[in-house]
Amino acid sequence: MTSGTSTISLLVAEAVGTVEAALMAQQSMREERLERELKLAAERAQAEAERLAAEEAAEKARKEAEEAEAARAAAQGAEGEDSTPAKGDASPSPNAGSSPTTTGKGRSGSKGPAASSPSSKGNALFGPSPSPQRGDAKSKHHEGPPPAEAAFHGASERATKVLHRILVHTMHASDSMEVCRAPEFPALLDTIAELVGVGHDDEVMRQVGLDVNCALNILSVMANLCVYEDVREYYPAPALSVDIALACVRHQPTNRRVVHLCLMAISNVALCADLLLTAESVTALVGAVVPLHDEAPVVEAWACAMCNVAGTTADNLAHLVRAGAVAQLDTLLLHHGSNDRVRARGFQCLTCLSAAYSGFHRSSRQQSPAPANAS
Repeated sequence: MTSGTSTISLLVAEAVGTVEAALMAQQSMREERLERELKLAAERAQAEAERLAAEEAAEKARKEAEEAEAARAAAQGAEGEDSTPAKGDASPSPNAGSSPTTTGKGRSGSKGPAASSPSSKGNALFGPSPSPQRGDAKSKHHEGPPPAEAAFHGASERATKVLHRILVHTMHASDSMEVCRAPEFPALLDTIAELVGVGHDDEVMRQVGLDVNCALNILSVMANLCVYEDVREYYPAPALSVDIALACVRHQPTNRRVVHLCLMAISNVALCADLLLTAESVTALVGAVVPLHDEAPVVEAWACAMCNVAGTTADNLAHLVRAGAVAQLDTLLLHHGSNDRVRARGFQCLTCLSAAYSGFHRSSRQQSPAPANAS
């Protein structure tokens, strides 16, 4: 037993180290992404400034061209008046029409070579010449993820493997007890909570997402540890575990396995003593079933989790009612009324929720032996 205990303690400590490494990689990825966003913003600002400068230069050139055109038209009109023959003299001037004027030469002579000479930006027939940077952009498209993101995925994979090794030890009550009583286990839960983003909606994690296998192993460990009644007495942080499970669902809201296992884990964790949930956590629990409301097993697991949470404390029950659990349950029962298992679990859940309207909760039995409405 001593060797087994030391082995499990070392395994939990190793899990803490791997999850902390994933946290460091996540922080590096966050800094790298922030730096990249700042660089893109600077490039966009520079491109916008160049565009405005080009538009200003083009507008200035257009005005200068209009002024030059007006000056040429005025000069051409003055030359036409000077070359008009006197009255009675019908013979045209010998040079009239034979040699173009300066203005005509400017029109015909400048347009001819400009239309035939190739431009560095292409011509009107074949369009602009291809930019040499297009090949670079295409090659960048096929590049792998940024280094920090790749390091984060690698660290998450290593943490998943260690968590799976812990999961193997949760198949028996004695080993599960040693996992819960390991000195490093509370630190492991805290580190996992920080990794999955408990308490804050991380933009980086929303874009990258939590690995499905990592989420499944986290949920499986918590669900298995709280199966045994003796082990639940030593489980360190049930409320934090519920938040961890809900955070996993936030990253994978439409994954059937993740959502189903999350609800099973919450059902088991809710059997621990002193489970006090916040209104935000209860609201997230009530809405966790919405993306997969067509899945009967998910709805059944959700109803089971609601039953166990409603039976913990009167405060948790009040949070459930305020979060709309009764209306949600009514909608799900109408949708899955033909499913016997869902219907049975749903009516059981409705019975637990009805304690909020009767003013009597089982947690108050130890305080007062009589119901609250007794005379």
